[in-house]
Order: sequence, then C-alpha cells, then structure tokens
Amino acid sequence: MIFSSCNDDKLLVDVSNENVEVKIKRFDHALFEQNIDQIASELDSLAIQFPVFISGDYRSEHNVKGLVEYILNPLNQELYMKSMDVHADFIQTEQDIEMGLNYFKYYFPEKTIPEIYTYISGLNYEEPIVIQDSFALVGIDMFLGQHYDKYQDFKIPLFVSKKYDKKYLPTELMRSIGIFHFGNNLNGETLLEQMISLGKIEYFVHATSPTTHDSIRFAFTPQQMEWCVEREWALWQHLTSKQLLFSKDYHEYKKYIEDQPFVSSLERESPGRAGTWIGFKIVTQFMKNNPEIKLIDLLTDIPPMEVFQGSKYKPKN
Repeated sequence: MIFSSCNDDKLLVDVSNENVEVKIKRFDHALFEQNIDQIASELDSLAIQFPVFISGDYRSEHNVKGLVEYILNPLNQELYMKSMDVHADFIQTEQDIEMGLNYFKYYFPEKTIPEIYTYISGLNYEEPIVIQDSFALVGIDMFLGQHYDKYQDFKIPLFVSKKYDKKYLPTELMRSIGIFHFGNNLNGETLLEQMISLGKIEYFVHATSPTTHDSIRFAFTPQQMEWCVEREWALWQHLTSKQLLFSKDYHEYKKYIEDQPFVSSLERESPGRAGTWIGFKIVTQFMKNNPEIKLIDLLTDIPPMEVFQGSKYKPKN
C-alpha cells in the first residue's frame, strides 16, 4: 500500500526560536463543571478567563437564564460528556497545534497568534472552527469520531463526518487560519484555477504541518490516498480529455474540489477533493521550481495560471 507524506525539505525549517507556547483554554470544561446553583456568582471569574464568550451585560437576568439553559440542554450535556471522554488526553493535540502556530509565526511574523478556545457548539457542523484575528473557537463536539451517533442523528453524511476525528483537529485548525488570512486572495472561475487556489491553502497547511502525512491533512483514508497517488495521471487525463480543466460550470466540477463520497461511481475509493489534491501537487511543484518565492507571495500575489505555467506539471504515467 502506498502512503504519501510529500515531505519537502524546504519546509522543514527550524522554528525553535519562535517561542509560541499554546495553552488551549477549555471553556467547555470550565462552564459545564460549574455548580449550576452558583453560576451567577462565578460569572465575574469566567468573564476574566473567557471574555470571548462572557462579556457585556452578562449579569442580566436574561443572559444568566440563557446561559443556564445552554448548560442544561440535554444535547449539550451529552456532547460535553462525550468530548471529555474522547479528549481526556489533550496533550498531543495541544503539542501539534503549538507546533503549527510556531511555523505560522515563522512564516508570518507580523500576524497575530490567536488564543485557542474550545467550547460545545451544539453540533455546528457548518462552522466547526471559528477564526478571528486574535482568537480561534474550536467546537470540540465536532471532533468526536466519524461514527459518533449524534452526527448520524443530525444526518451528517459519513463523507463529511470523516473529518470529525481528533487526529484531524490540528490541521483543520491550521486550514481555517489559512482561509481566514488568505482566502480573499484566492480566486478563479475555472476548475483548474479553483484547484490551484485551494491547493495554495493546502500548501499553507503543509508548510505549517510539514511532517504530517497527506492522508491526515486531506482527511483521506489510506485507500483514498493510495488511489490519488496511483491514479494521479489517469485523473489528470480524464480532466483534460473531458475538457473540465477550463470549465466554468461549478455544478459540473464541484465534486473534484468539495467533500463528496467519491469522484467516480465506478471507483469508490476515489475521494471527493481529489482535484484539490492535484492542485496541491501543482503548487508544490511550482514552489520547488521557484525556491526564491516566499509563502506569503504565493498566497497573496501569484495568480493561479502563473502557478500552473511555472509548475510545468506533468504527472507520470
């Protein structure tokens, strides 16, 4: 079986001097372990520790009532208990996030390192991670394992919930940070332009998680990763022969860049987002061919078609 880590020596930089220390602030734990009868008296302390969540007129009767209802909500209670079980040992996750943020600081020293908070989102599957300039909110209940029964109760497809595993949390966080800071610089109407734009974000994730395997960063199963590696040439030929690369019909090509169960009904191991993986390969080749180009320039200045031409991408048969 083939595994791909796509290690790039250029990205294995020394970040030991960046000195980013991460202590994830567990708002979920602090809140749900409160004595509900004494919650009003604890609000001042919670507001100091978690101003992102508790601010303004938090002592008003209306706001206290809303907070109590949130804590006592049966779904939220169950999600909290499950999250404390799944994430009982949070050390490795915290270390991986800390390493990612050290790489982030290395490449973008002018950017703010966000404070990381976890909370119970009530299964906010549309936005599991919320990013702002100075903080990141991680819905810890969205990383409880692909087959968690509440995901199924909410009719979340398995090809989507496969990302809801704790092992994917660090790279999902870095991807969200990349999109927040650089998403507005990415553009394109055609499939090829979209593939390369999304490939730039994946290269950002790779740069901030350089020792993480492609299969973890893309949330692909080993079989899906093997399919991408073995069928890279065949998929490229398919996109070329069907004249999809320069198609502007999003509905026609979206399965190649979005989460989907597969891109070919005849090959069930072919993952949705396989086109994004090829976009990442194109960007990687471009950066190898142009070692003088900085990551910030790739993400902000260089158009997708210039990346494609400079990559001289030609997958091997």
